[in-house]
Amino acid sequence: MQEAGAGMEKGRESILLERIRRLFFELNRHSFLGEIPEPEFGLSRRLRLSGYVQFGRRRPRMVLSVPYHDRFGWDGELEGTLKHEMVHLLLHARNRPFGHTREFRRLCRQIGGRDYSQALPRPFRYVYECPRCRRTFRYRRRVKLACAACTRDRIWPCVLRLKVWLSPKPPGRMPPRAVAADSLF
Repeated sequence: MQEAGAGMEKGRESILLERIRRLFFELNRHSFLGEIPEPEFGLSRRLRLSGYVQFGRRRPRMVLSVPYHDRFGWDGELEGTLKHEMVHLLLHARNRPFGHTREFRRLCRQIGGRDYSQALPRPFRYVYECPRCRRTFRYRRRVKLACAACTRDRIWPCVLRLKVWLSPKPPGRMPPRAVAADSLF
C-alpha cells in the first residue's frame, strides 16, 4: 500500500518503487553484507522529510518523499536517503537503539552516508508592511507585531499591516484584516 497522491501516475510510481527496491538490494549486498531484512516500500506526496522507517508492523516500512526527491534529484539524494534509513533498519535488526545515536552516526560515516538531509523550504504565507518605513516582513503564521526600527523612537508602536496573504483561503475562515494597534497592547 503506497501513500502516493491521486495525481501520481501509476506507471511512475511503480518505476520509482522498483528503482528504490533495486538500489536497496544493491546497497544491502555491498554495504551491509545482506544483513538487513527487506522492508515494505512506499512513496508519499505529503512528506516534507526525505524519508522515514516505520516499525511496529509485521515487517518495517520505508517511506520516501516524492516532493523532496523531485526537488533535490533522484540520482543524488536517493542513495543517501536509502543509506540513512538502512542504518535505522540495521540497528533495529540487531536490537540496538535505532534513533540518531552515536552508534547511528558512526555507522552512517562508515558506509559513506549522512546523518541528515537537506530541508525542503517552507513557503511564507503572509507578507506584512510597516506603514511608516514601508519595510516588508515575511511570516509563515499570522502575527501581531510592530516594526522595531520605527517604534524605537516613538511612544506608540508602529504596527505592521498585512499586505498580502499568499496562501489560498482556509476553509471556514474569513480573510485576514489589517491589525488594529489597540488590539495589540
